[in-house]
Amino acid sequence: MARVRASSTPARRKRAVNVETMRRAADDFLSQFESLAAEVITLRRSLAEAQGENSALRAELGEAVTLFRQAQASVARVEPAKRARGRASAAPRESSRARARSASSNGDSGARAARASRNGRATPESVTPAVVRAVIGKLGSATAGEIAAQISTAGAPVSGRAIRHIARGAGAIMRPGDDGRMVYSLS
Repeated sequence: MARVRASSTPARRKRAVNVETMRRAADDFLSQFESLAAEVITLRRSLAEAQGENSALRAELGEAVTLFRQAQASVARVEPAKRARGRASAAPRESSRARARSASSNGDSGARAARASRNGRATPESVTPAVVRAVIGKLGSATAGEIAAQISTAGAPVSGRAIRHIARGAGAIMRPGDDGRMVYSLS
């Protein structure tokens, strides 16, 4: 039995050491938990401050967008008058070249003046990108001169140069033809 007593005494000491270790571990855990809780509280305060700053910035952004839209609207109201003023002032004045053409006895100046539209272009208003697309669709693929001839025979005299610009805006596909001229198609 003495043997049993001897073995039980060291076991108690071992338990005492384990209890002390457990107390230290618990104390370490509690101190770390307290520091984490303090950090969470600090983060919550920072989050509340950041949300307040965000709401203030959103309000400022809303005001800036409103000011921008008002400025855009005022520019839109003023800009057409500026354009009209520029065209109106340029329309009555003819260049010396245009005056020389109209003064010549070419006979074509009357037709040119009749074709001129209100915005100063020689292309009739009836020649739209939709019309050019329709003619390209009818012909399959054609050069600007062929498209212009087709539209001109329909009663709206137009040049191949005008067709080049209108076809580009109409979304026609341009590629060089066999003879080097640009051929327009829809696909």
